[in-house]
Amino acid sequence: MTIDLLSERSIESAAASLKDYGPYRMIIVASGLLRDAEVRPEKTYRDLSQSALMRYFAVNAVGPALIAKHFLPLLPKDE
Repeated sequence: MTIDLLSERSIESAAASLKDYGPYRMIIVASGLLRDAEVRPEKTYRDLSQSALMRYFAVNAVGPALIAKHFLPLLPKDE
């Protein structure tokens, strides 16, 4: 299964498809973006760009937060 961290619908669908296979004890998010076709690591502050920073934030912060939103309900509430 592939999850697109830029798509809440993708994350929600993945969680829904796993709902009946629980209970789960742990959810591990090991994602991260440093470079891709659109962004490269900066070597100086002059290389910073708003579009790259927004992409990093979307993948590295918003994506995992949405994973928590949709996957944490699959974990036992009493543990």
